[in-house]
Amino acid sequence: MRLDIILIVLVLLGLSLRFVGLEQSPPGFFLDEAHHATVSVCLAEQGTDADGHFLPLFAEDLSGGECGAPFAYPQAVWSEIFGKGVPLIAASGVV
Repeated sequence: MRLDIILIVLVLLGLSLRFVGLEQSPPGFFLDEAHHATVSVCLAEQGTDADGHFLPLFAEDLSGGECGAPFAYPQAVWSEIFGKGVPLIAASGVV
């Protein structure tokens, strides 16, 4: 029982430390993050990806890749709850 409590405290401490300095590191907002943020904000506001496809399973990336539903939809919910700023979008990737 005592080991369980210690483990839970360590996990929560580790998760909280991942948010420290998130606005400064990593510097900038990279292309893949920007595209995923665009897709998630469009999904949250309109129910479409950036190209206007309704509730897509995959959204085409600006570099030729794809942004999949398992990442885009939770990030859309995250952006609706916590906001759409750069640090807040970056924080969704931490979790």
